[in-house]
Amino acid sequence: MSVVNNYVIPEDMEDLEPVIRFCFDKMMLYKDFSAPAIVKSYDRSSKRVNLEIAIAYLKSDYTTFQRAPLNNIPVYRMGGGGFFFDFNLQEGDLGWIKSNDNDISLFLQSNNLSAPNTLRTNNFSDGVFYPDIVKNIIIAPEDTDNLVIQNEDGTVKISMGQDAITLTAPNIYINSNLQVSGELTVQQGIVSSGGSPAIRANGDITASGSITADVP
Repeated sequence: MSVVNNYVIPEDMEDLEPVIRFCFDKMMLYKDFSAPAIVKSYDRSSKRVNLEIAIAYLKSDYTTFQRAPLNNIPVYRMGGGGFFFDFNLQEGDLGWIKSNDNDISLFLQSNNLSAPNTLRTNNFSDGVFYPDIVKNIIIAPEDTDNLVIQNEDGTVKISMGQDAITLTAPNIYINSNLQVSGELTVQQGIVSSGGSPAIRANGDITASGSITADVP
């Protein structure tokens, strides 16, 4: 290969195939598809994130330079049927930026069928950020076959198996009525401080500690 005006030229450019391949490779250098990205800041109210691309841009002469930061990028939130997952992203969180085929600016304004606003194609400016923990998080042995939602150190988690759901946290709060159709077993005590009836169950309540109901 030789370098001419900062372009790497294959030695076999007299043949048609390498010429076409060279031109295609040059064209693809200016197309964005997917790359790892780092969160710089996040606005949870608008669900928009500012990012730094974690992979440098590679020029045709094999030199690199850092890509420009990306601002106001929508964040992917898996959801449907009126339900969704939402994360409060922090500076330094990782994920993936994926571009769309066309300019999506008008779609983001209306959330309806829209024409591209410009001729821009496959550009990270029209991308979506997909949060990804990326790190090698260790799942507890008892959760190996389960669906798990947890924090990084596993001190707060929901573990869903084939026959049980396990909640783990220093504190668990229920902001509504709790009705138990089966047997409720408590290792310490049950304390209620409001409402009448204060404690209600359609099955048995078994406690190895005290049951206290403060009924007004």
